Amino acid sequence: MFVKVFIAVMLMVIWVGTAGSGMKMDKGTSDSSAVTMGVMLDKKIVEYYLSHSNQLPAEDNGTVSLSALKVMGLDNYDDYRDKNKFLYVPGSNGTFSLTVYSGDKFFVTKNSNKVLSKTVKEEF
Repeated sequence: MFVKVFIAVMLMVIWVGTAGSGMKMDKGTSDSSAVTMGVMLDKKIVEYYLSHSNQLPAEDNGTVSLSALKVMGLDNYDDYRDKNKFLYVPGSNGTFSLTVYSGDKFFVTKNSNKVLSKTVKEEF
């Protein structure tokens, strides 16, 4: 009898411990996917700049415009239009700022606040 109760308690402990770690993994996964999407959008903005005579994509209410996202092939992802996740601000002289909000953290992408005409020559 004692062995059966002990096994049942151990199984419950394992099951509860696994359920808690699964929730943490989901949050971490969504955070890393936001970062990955930010890197992809940063690269697509640079490609757009190169293919449109050094013009940055249009901004619409703090995000990249839907028409520009269509040209980039990213119009199926509603997250790119959520300014609580991605804040896009085109600047002067071929600069832009793309801030990605991931959970309670944020980061500015690689090509943000750089003069793209100089950056592109170095990288491409």
